[in-house]
Amino acid sequence: MRTMAAVFSQALRSWTSAKAIALLATIAFAVGIGSTTAIYTVVNAVMLAPLPYANGDRFVGLYGARFSEPKQFSSNTFPDLQEYQRRTTSFDVFGWFRLGEFNLTSPGEPQHVQGAAVTPSLAHNLGVTPIVGQWFTDETGAVISHGLWRRLGADRSLVGRAMTLDGRALTITGVMPPAFRLPVSGPGGEGFESDVWIHLDPLGRGSNPGAFFYFSYARRKPGVTLAQAETEVKSVAADIAKRDPASHPSYTARLVDLRDASISGIRPTLLLLFAAAGLLLLITCANVAGLLLARSVARARDTATRVALGISQRQLALHYVAEGFLVSLAGAAAGVVASIGLVRLVISIGSEFVPRADEIAMENVNR
Repeated sequence: MRTMAAVFSQALRSWTSAKAIALLATIAFAVGIGSTTAIYTVVNAVMLAPLPYANGDRFVGLYGARFSEPKQFSSNTFPDLQEYQRRTTSFDVFGWFRLGEFNLTSPGEPQHVQGAAVTPSLAHNLGVTPIVGQWFTDETGAVISHGLWRRLGADRSLVGRAMTLDGRALTITGVMPPAFRLPVSGPGGEGFESDVWIHLDPLGRGSNPGAFFYFSYARRKPGVTLAQAETEVKSVAADIAKRDPASHPSYTARLVDLRDASISGIRPTLLLLFAAAGLLLLITCANVAGLLLARSVARARDTATRVALGISQRQLALHYVAEGFLVSLAGAAAGVVASIGLVRLVISIGSEFVPRADEIAMENVNR
């Protein structure tokens, strides 16, 4: 223990005569490690972490499609979604929603908000509970986002109070967590930031049965692959198209992994940033290695003197390793500190591409 302490003490003293090189090496490590850590943190939070739903890796989006336009997505009618729900066996959660915009006139100042009408079978089985209150149980209730709750004063007593949405009197039953999203970014929800969720009658009462403006999310049962589930829904879609060809020309179904769909728009950007950060780290290591090598060459006479005085190769190597370790440790510590600010910077940039990316990524990071 004393020997190692002496080695590190001697290594620290050796850097006092080369403060400029030590500072350059530390800054280089801080930049390389900090940027790589920040980018990986964001990539992990946005791309690798599952959706913030219970068993989020099993959630899928069910869309309509056409054989003539295989890459296009479309919504469905609620009778079609009822047919999918009734005939499929691949899912343990199945529901749908309709997007809308509303005029909120109370409580608080009047404002225009985006929202979604959601079937209880979906809302109650996402595995996400409100941080205040609970999900609605009937058509008289409404759940609001954390952002809207803050704009209304962030008062817990808002739950249970009345709200007026497009002239319709509802009761606020709950407030969702900051990172909750429904819909997620992707087909049917790209660029949409829902601030309120209301009850959607799964039987379609009060709706136009022929209107194509419903989107569906489902959760695959354990052990059911995406390919198996898609085969099943395509079979149902074929029967729907056969039964009503006039309103379903060239109709089929598309089933996509909801996590992949939610990041499809920013995946190339994130991967490019991650590759750039990795390259920067390699360049950093090469530059620091060059600095240390140049310093070793400049100290050749000092090294020769030590060898002449009887220092062993092992002791000499240990001394150089200790010097490198001290610089690396200082650079890593500075890099971790720098990464905190860089994470927020990258997220603020990413939030231009992903709605509420800052809240989602920071919540995953904080976990």
